[in-house]
Amino acid sequence: MNLSEGIFNGVDLTGVKLNDRNLSMIKFHNAILKDVDFSNSDLTNADLSNAYLNSASLTNANLQNANLFSTDLGGADLTNADFSSADLRQIYIKNSKMENVVTNSDTKTDSCFKTDIINRIICKIFRIFTPSSPSYETTDELLENYILRSNNN
Repeated sequence: MNLSEGIFNGVDLTGVKLNDRNLSMIKFHNAILKDVDFSNSDLTNADLSNAYLNSASLTNANLQNANLFSTDLGGADLTNADFSSADLRQIYIKNSKMENVVTNSDTKTDSCFKTDIINRIICKIFRIFTPSSPSYETTDELLENYILRSNNN
């Protein structure tokens, strides 16, 4: 099924199987995509900004040029995902599986993408003092109890 260029901003698709699909240029801004299976899918130029992909599977997914700004990927499987030229700034990746992740010099990252202790501290401080980041609030490690902020805040 070809869902490319579809607009699904703010939808709740928890647990949906979207593996092996053409999802290029799809818009999932601020969507709830917990436990969604995107394995082997084409998400080139997709907008996943501010989306909740906690525990999602992105194994072998093509996310070239995708916008994942301030996206929750906590506990997600990112094995072999291609993030070449993607925007990975302010993402949440705690407990994510990140084996063989592909990036390039055009991939936009910040301290929130790095896993060493210094960058984790910098990212935590940044999140505390930046009200627009991240787009969710949580009390649990895997972000089970999140509250999406409105775009009006």
